[in-house]
Amino acid sequence: MVEYGLNFVRIPIGYWAFELLDDDPYVQGQVEYLDKAIGWARKNGLKVWVDLHSTPGGQNGFDNSGIRDEVNWQSTQTNKDLTYKVLDEIASKYGGSEYDDVVIGIELVNEPNGSALDLDKLAEYYYKGYDVVREYGDAPVVIHDAFRPDHYWDNTLNNEENPEYWDVIMDHHHYQVFSHGELTRNIDDHVKVACDWGITEGEEYHWNIVSEWSGALTDCAKWVNGLNRGARYDNTFQNEGYLGSCDGFYIGDASVFSGETWNNYRRYIEAQLDAFEHSKISGWAFWTWKTETTFEWSFTKLLDVNIIPQPLSDRQFPNQCGY
Repeated sequence: MVEYGLNFVRIPIGYWAFELLDDDPYVQGQVEYLDKAIGWARKNGLKVWVDLHSTPGGQNGFDNSGIRDEVNWQSTQTNKDLTYKVLDEIASKYGGSEYDDVVIGIELVNEPNGSALDLDKLAEYYYKGYDVVREYGDAPVVIHDAFRPDHYWDNTLNNEENPEYWDVIMDHHHYQVFSHGELTRNIDDHVKVACDWGITEGEEYHWNIVSEWSGALTDCAKWVNGLNRGARYDNTFQNEGYLGSCDGFYIGDASVFSGETWNNYRRYIEAQLDAFEHSKISGWAFWTWKTETTFEWSFTKLLDVNIIPQPLSDRQFPNQCGY
């Protein structure tokens, strides 16, 4: 990772790695490997975010929360209490002096679904979660935008209103493949949307980062819409209209694509790099480092076909955003 110009990794971990509800089906044992990963990062000069990626009851209804099509995180006191207990365990271990040379962020929760949650209760969780982390040290506190509009959280944990709040980072995740409308955009539209992110989010109150983005221009990656679900792109999911074949995407077969297609991927990657390093946006993390079955979401596979620039500052399509 360091060889390719990266300097930090965001490591997701589920609540069940630390605590279980009585009826949970999950296995444990992940903390040992989280510790190893942080040790490897430290050894190689990489910084780390520890990201609480899932909560009891599920915070968004997506597979990545551990339970699909249910958003019950806020529905019981048991769920809420267990979340604070897990956060306390994370903060007490990784947010203190033992790890302050390598851990540069604790993310309170990944992708809470603002359209399905009580946002006042989510804000309450952000405030209380901040206090939990601060009880043990100075690690920056990361909050996710909950898919709300830019500036929605400007007054939450605002240092100007209350100086006790500091080192709060807003996390954005950006993709353009999870609706039929996004998938119908041409490459110029994809680039423009990406460039606009660099302007609008650079004007938010909090320092922010885009800790999830990809090279994807389709939703053809296997199970990206959920286990046993197809793709909007080839009309095997949601049935809103066929846009193209997914042949080759599942195995990442670069040979099936033309030079123009590769140029489009490179343009899109470069536009996002420009946007996420512009103005007040303080950086990015690509989702994900390596995949087994698709190139669009794999940093390493995109490196192999010269879609990820090397060095990262190299541009085949300079000044797309006009910043």
